[in-house]
Amino acid sequence: MIPELFPTYMRGRASGLCTVLLWGINICVGQFTPMMFEGWGGTGTFVFWMIMDFIGAISIAKFAPETKGKTLEEIQALWTK
Repeated sequence: MIPELFPTYMRGRASGLCTVLLWGINICVGQFTPMMFEGWGGTGTFVFWMIMDFIGAISIAKFAPETKGKTLEEIQALWTK
């Protein structure tokens, strides 16, 4: 979905930046989860990530446009409104 959201002239750079950001977040999750297990235990860690997943799902449902069956121009027009 990431490349669909950017205009053609900036698609490569923007997709690369988004990929770097996603990898950075994955590294943080991998680094902090063991510490969370030690400090909060399994239940606390699970509840924290459950809340984060819920917030993410609500954010996606609210802010990400539906792209199924739409042309690239229609998708990009959704973001320029």
